[in-house]
Amino acid sequence: MFCEERLKEFVKWLEVNENKAPITVYRYKNLIMKIIKSNIPIHEYIENFKRTHHPNGYKNLLKALRNYAKFLKNKEFEEFVKGFRFPSVPFQYEILPSKEEIIKFYNEIRDSQLKAIFLMLISSGLRINELLGIRAKDIVFKRRIINASLIHNGTTKFSYIAFFNEEAEKSLKEYLNGIKLDADSRIFTVKARNVQELFNEISKRLGIKITPKTLRKIFTNELGRKRIPDRFIDAFCGRIPNSTIAKHYSDFSPENLKQIYDGADLKVLSRTIVEHNGVVYG
Repeated sequence: MFCEERLKEFVKWLEVNENKAPITVYRYKNLIMKIIKSNIPIHEYIENFKRTHHPNGYKNLLKALRNYAKFLKNKEFEEFVKGFRFPSVPFQYEILPSKEEIIKFYNEIRDSQLKAIFLMLISSGLRINELLGIRAKDIVFKRRIINASLIHNGTTKFSYIAFFNEEAEKSLKEYLNGIKLDADSRIFTVKARNVQELFNEISKRLGIKITPKTLRKIFTNELGRKRIPDRFIDAFCGRIPNSTIAKHYSDFSPENLKQIYDGADLKVLSRTIVEHNGVVYG
């Protein structure tokens, strides 16, 4: 049932039949591969995994197994996997870094590309893999708009359009100075793993915990403090299905969203930003 040859077929099935996003395919592939290499009975493996991993990790394992069972068309195995319930994820909160801590962290970044990534993440609300998937043709520099509508080919995440502030624009142009890009060229050449590693290194050195996901939370928190309605924050962060956007296009038109974004006047490096030392619940 679990073998490397089947795993290759499973990956193709996820990509073609299920239209899963590349990051999801990668995650499920790795989870199943670890089962294959463990040589442990599946029931025992699941129980061990549950005891030693965070509920979110355990949830991902069960999702991978449910998809694998569906791929195998093995009813008995499907029922076996369904017998393991998804865990309830515990209530979590995070104290976001203060304005001074954000600036201190940013100033530790030496590479111009990574500086631009930091400012694009914190001012756009994009997920790290979304930002790194952006191509030259997706950015309208004159209006500081990103067309993110074609980033996701999966069914669980969405993206529409995003915006970035003047600080990010300046940093992005400094990074791109002298670089020739075709329309289909990716703006950024680093991988998400490289960004995570740098952020982890700086976090340990400064004692200030910041990840790409933290920057997304700061973005949503700042918009909330500016009293931007939740539906627009959800639109900026890619939490609204395209079908909903189509039904309410006047609300979510690029022109309207741009006006709302500019009205928020988001700043990262200047002293006008609202402090981020409150508690965010999620």
